[in-house]
Amino acid sequence: PAGPPQGGVRRAAALAAWTLAQLWALATLASVLIPPPPGPDPPAAVHAAVTTALRNLFALSAGVVLVAGAAPEGHPARSRLAAAVLGWPGWAPVAACSYALNMFHFRVVMELALGRLLPLQPGSWASTAVLYASALGVAVPLAHAFTRHAEPPMRAALERALLGAGAGKDRPKVA
Repeated sequence: PAGPPQGGVRRAAALAAWTLAQLWALATLASVLIPPPPGPDPPAAVHAAVTTALRNLFALSAGVVLVAGAAPEGHPARSRLAAAVLGWPGWAPVAACSYALNMFHFRVVMELALGRLLPLQPGSWASTAVLYASALGVAVPLAHAFTRHAEPPMRAALERALLGAGAGKDRPKVA
């Protein structure tokens, strides 16, 4: 009989589907760079529906990239590029303060935009980029300071309150 064995066809089809999912994920993640079409704003209900759908697609796309990078060596879902990018040691400090950054970033964006320090110009991607870059410039040091100085004593106090006086003594320090 000519042709690959049936198991090989299934594996090739699964690999092709996973490759397409990764390409779709990267395209979705890059789609935030595409400006909206000119003209009047859509009705609020349409805007809310599209925003909700795009946020979920964005999250799903990020998940595909994370799975591709975290899959074990030799697994068909593994992507060497995603593994290399996600395995970069420079992500360790980002991961350490990501929760604090999440807490501070939105608040800083709102303060800058609504406090008229950096007013957002509707339809201007440049003003949006400046606003977000400025917010990151303020939020990253705040998140780092919170993670380094405020979180450890609060965590220790919470552990003592929940687990008793000796809790957390054998825990390694977070970098």
